[in-house]
Amino acid sequence: MSYIYFGSDKFSCMVLDGVCRAGFRPDLVVTQPDRPKGRHLKPAATMVGVYARENSLPIIKPQDIKAQVFLDDIRTRKPGFLVIADYGNLIPQDVLSAAEILPVAVHPSLLPLYRGATPLNRVLINGDKETGVTLFKAVKAMDSGPIIAQEKIALLGSEDVAALSEKLAALGPGTPGLPAAPRPAPVAPSPPRERWINRDRGWLKGRR
Repeated sequence: MSYIYFGSDKFSCMVLDGVCRAGFRPDLVVTQPDRPKGRHLKPAATMVGVYARENSLPIIKPQDIKAQVFLDDIRTRKPGFLVIADYGNLIPQDVLSAAEILPVAVHPSLLPLYRGATPLNRVLINGDKETGVTLFKAVKAMDSGPIIAQEKIALLGSEDVAALSEKLAALGPGTPGLPAAPRPAPVAPSPPRERWINRDRGWLKGRR
């Protein structure tokens, strides 16, 4: 399976670790450029950038994902999928369309709830009784594509953002992998109690 992974921060790093441990290493990782951090404002890589380097994953850090040179690079690679999790910028439609099968995104909320940034903070502030992770077709609008699958967890009321982020990342495509082949049926929400991925069936869901 050919795919390119877009991500930057902690949640994205944990999702990437999950899919790699499941045996699905990306052909390329795309992350944000190094930014000045710390007391001395030294350029520092994103968490995904650090993970990619430590695990010998090919990586690029485009300054402008709208640039034609970046689009040409992605198209040349002919990825089956684009997988996006907490990248930090909207992905242009021209880039999304470079996926030969499907661009998919992972979001740590039960969409359509809590689109955009800081969904975990909002879940905790609002005292929600449950939350989860959504896998959906990525489109130009933020967190708005057709839902492919959702996994839910109950909340105890004692979680903090860090603990909740870890729980939700474990529900992501790393259980047990990523899409591996085209699916003939239209994209639609998967029924409850189904896994997102199944190696044998080669698509985004399989019976538990």
